[in-house]
This record gives sequence, C-alpha cells and structure tokens, in this order.
Amino acid sequence: APIGDWRRGTFEVDVTRLEGRAGDLPIRLSTPARATYGGGLIDVATLEAELGETRLSVGGRIATASPGAVVAPADALRALLVGDLDRVLAAVAASGLATVPDVSARGPVALLARVTGPVERPSVAADLDIGTSEIAVDDLPSIRIAELRASLADGWIERLRVSAGWQDSRLTVDGRIPLHLFREHLPAGGLVDL
Repeated sequence: APIGDWRRGTFEVDVTRLEGRAGDLPIRLSTPARATYGGGLIDVATLEAELGETRLSVGGRIATASPGAVVAPADALRALLVGDLDRVLAAVAASGLATVPDVSARGPVALLARVTGPVERPSVAADLDIGTSEIAVDDLPSIRIAELRASLADGWIERLRVSAGWQDSRLTVDGRIPLHLFREHLPAGGLVDL
C-alpha cells in the first residue's frame, strides 16, 4: 500500500532502549516498550518509563479514526504517573503540556489517566491522588495537605476532596469545579474537553 494509505497497513514497534531529555528532564525507558497497529487500532502492550524521578506506565488501545474501530472501556489507553509532587510538577513543566506555577512542593502523587475516542479527538478522564504533602509559594508559610483527591471527566473536576492546613487554619473542600476556569493553564488543541 502507498505510504499515504498507512491506515490500511499494520506495524509493530519494539523499543529496547531509549534515553533522552525534555529540557532539563531526563527520560528513559525502564523496560522495553512494545506497540502494534492494525485494523484502525494502536495497541500499547507495554511502555514503562522514568521521567526524571517520576515513573510512567502506559498500556491499552486507542482508535486512530472516527468512525472506526471500537475500543471497550476496559481496554482503553491508560497512563499511570507516580512520583513526588515536586518531580511530577517538573516533568509536566518540561513536557509543555501545561503551565505549572512556581511553587516548592513535596509529597506523594499518583495520576491515572484514561484516553478514549479516536486519536484525532481524544477524550481524557483522570484520577488524581496526592498524599500528605507540603506546598510553598514564594516566602509564604507552607500549606500542609493531608489529602487531595479529584477526578477529571467531561470538562469538570469531579469528586474534589481536599483536607489541608495553613498556619493555624484548617481547610476542607468537597466539590466540583468546571475545568474551563483553568483554560489558560491547559494545553491547546483540545486534548482535554472544556
């Protein structure tokens, strides 16, 4: 088939070693990665990487065109990012995916993202979990986070739950926020539905 008709073809990609940088952020595969394409589907069998001191695992399937192949929700492309809050923020900033505020932060974080729909117009849903952490902005006293959990779906930050302290104050938040309020900090191009 001609190169312009690649969607009718099949391919398999095996990457045994990869090391690179995004700005100051070192990126390397932890284990060999494998992906295949055929029948309008990209199938990532395994992709384990280290983004600085942050771990990334990717696996699952996504359709390349709409209308096209259908991917069952259980088989959707998923990415799990785990690390320290400071290192995750550095990885996001280096990637250019979002604007990251200039803060000092430490504590465990896990982000599970699910990508469905065709590659041309993906739909992203995610769950964020931040454990006991501290965040400092400029010379202000640190905010101590006991818990921060949230889900992203359909243009909303859902099931937002925060328990934190600042100086002698305690803060508890339980709510829902429209994502469009953060538009200036999100990537352009429709990766996340507003």
